[in-house]
Amino acid sequence: MTFYDCRHTAISMALHSTLVMGPFGMNLHLLAGLAAHDIETLERYYRHFIARYLDKPPINLEEECARARLAVEEAPFHEARWRSSQHFAQQRHRARTRAARAPS
Repeated sequence: MTFYDCRHTAISMALHSTLVMGPFGMNLHLLAGLAAHDIETLERYYRHFIARYLDKPPINLEEECARARLAVEEAPFHEARWRSSQHFAQQRHRARTRAARAPS
């Protein structure tokens, strides 16, 4: 994951959170400031998230983060398991690439 993937994920989650959604709808000004975007840019890049979550109840980011921390504490990162899954992912990618290059 790159920095921008993490940033996009954080902004997307915040769009569905109590940070942005209040009793009177979405307030994008705070999030636009945190993301260093103007409102128009935020709406353009995240329009699909805004539309998806507009009528849904917001999530509580503190509870979500606490739940994620607990999950990681219960099942911590194991490099060997990650390397194994990464190895199989690379094999699948190489197989797809070879299949795409193969003459029909």
